[in-house]
Amino acid sequence: MSSTSTPLPSQEAPEWRHEPHHITLRETVDYTIFVGHLPPHDRCSLHAHYNPTVCLSLISIIDVTDHVVSDPIRRKQTPSPISIAKGTLLSYNSTPSNPHVHEYTSDAHPSLFLGIESPLGRAIGPPSPLMSIDVLPHVSVRHHGEDLPFASAAVATLPPGCTVRIHVNTLDGEKVLCRLMTTLMGPALDLLDVRSSPDHVIEHLRYDKYDPPKLAFAITNFRGKGFDSNESTTITNNTAHSCEVFIIDFFTKENSTTSQ
Repeated sequence: MSSTSTPLPSQEAPEWRHEPHHITLRETVDYTIFVGHLPPHDRCSLHAHYNPTVCLSLISIIDVTDHVVSDPIRRKQTPSPISIAKGTLLSYNSTPSNPHVHEYTSDAHPSLFLGIESPLGRAIGPPSPLMSIDVLPHVSVRHHGEDLPFASAAVATLPPGCTVRIHVNTLDGEKVLCRLMTTLMGPALDLLDVRSSPDHVIEHLRYDKYDPPKLAFAITNFRGKGFDSNESTTITNNTAHSCEVFIIDFFTKENSTTSQ
C-alpha cells in the first residue's frame, strides 16, 4: 500500500459474497446473480458491494435497519427501521474505490432480495436504453429505475392468455445483456410459456428458502451489437390466473474473455 493511500470503510468489511446471508445463484466472468436473505430477529455482518449492483425486493420488508457506513452523512446518523415494499428496486453505483458498505438488522419480519452485480457494469457513462416491450391488449407495463446507468427494469401484468414480448435493446455498441425475470404475483415463472430467440439460453434458478414464496428465476443472456427485433423474450400466461412479472436488463461492456 502506498503511503499516500487513504483507508476506506470497506477495508473493515468483507465483500458481500463472504457474508453468510448472501448466496450466489450463478456466477460468470460477466456478472454474478445472488440472493440476500435475513431471517426475523437476525443481523448480517458488515459487508461491501464493490461493483454496480441492482437488488429487487422479493417480499415486503418491515422494520429492517439498513446501516450504511460508506456514506459519510449516514455513517454519523443512528440507523432507524425502514420498510421496503415487494417489487422495490435498489441500485448501488459502486466501484472498487467507492464501495457501498452496509449491514442489516431485522425485527420480526424477514427480508429477501434478488441481486445482480458486475465489474463491467457501466456505473459511469451514458444511460442504458430502456428495454423495448410489445404487448397484446389488456397487458399493462410500468417501467422502474429509468435513470439507472447500467440497467433497465419493468413490471408486466399479464391476464390469462396474454403475451408480452421484450426486445434486446442494445443501440449503443458492443455489450453483454443479462435478463432476469421473476414473478411477484401469480403463477411461478416456470408455469408460464417463456421463449427466446434461437441460440439464447433460458435457465431456471430456484431459491426456496422461504415458502411462500416459492421463487423461480429465468435468466437470458444476449451478446451483440445493434438492435435486432428478432432477438427477444416472449412470455405468455397460459394459466387461469393473472401474473405480475418483473424484468431486469443488466447491461455490461463486452468482455474479450467471454467473446472468444
